[in-house]
Amino acid sequence: MGGTPALQRDLRHRLKNTLAVAQAIAHQTMRSHPAAEEFVPRFDGRLEALASAHGLLSDSNWEGADLAELIRKLLARYSPEDSPRYRMEGQPFVLPIDLATPLAWCCMSLRPTRPSTAPYRSPVGRS
Repeated sequence: MGGTPALQRDLRHRLKNTLAVAQAIAHQTMRSHPAAEEFVPRFDGRLEALASAHGLLSDSNWEGADLAELIRKLLARYSPEDSPRYRMEGQPFVLPIDLATPLAWCCMSLRPTRPSTAPYRSPVGRS
């Protein structure tokens, strides 16, 4: 493993924290969705939110995450970006690093586990 010792320590620390978060997500998901058929999609969604937030934070050198880009990433499997199902307007907003992951989890908990669930059935996002 290359790099400076400080960089290696920082990477180890971030990895340990991320794995601890993943473990906490698993326990929290299991408490609210003990049945395997509910647990797996919920857990996958929460891990997807964590990965999306961390990807954007990493891309920005841990300075923040663009709110619109985070929402686009989280909705990508449900609807193409140019879809009339959702619309984003307003000034660009960069989420501070301590808010990006919690907001991603909130968004994940609001979306259904399957794209066939309303409002995603309708081409315009309204049933």
